[in-house]
Amino acid sequence: MTEEVKDVYNHKQRFENWNEKKEIKCISKINEELIIKFIEDMSLGLNISKGSKKGARSPIRLNTLRTRLVFLIKELEKRKIKDIRKTTKEQLHKLLI
Repeated sequence: MTEEVKDVYNHKQRFENWNEKKEIKCISKINEELIIKFIEDMSLGLNISKGSKKGARSPIRLNTLRTRLVFLIKELEKRKIKDIRKTTKEQLHKLLI
């Protein structure tokens, strides 16, 4: 017996709208491309950790991941880090404390 989940916050529609455009404003192009690739992988269920349930992630999860990643990237860019791949452990630690 499956229950229908109501999408009162329109997560599915929001993700589909974003997925058509696939753009993230206010961050560098390289970071934008990395986030887009990551979200595409998660929407297909790729690069999931061993302990996690296999399969594609829900629109709710994908929207949440995108929002959080954009926030972190913006904070790093405020600290003059334009490419997340070049971030050190120390820089991330300073951001998160």
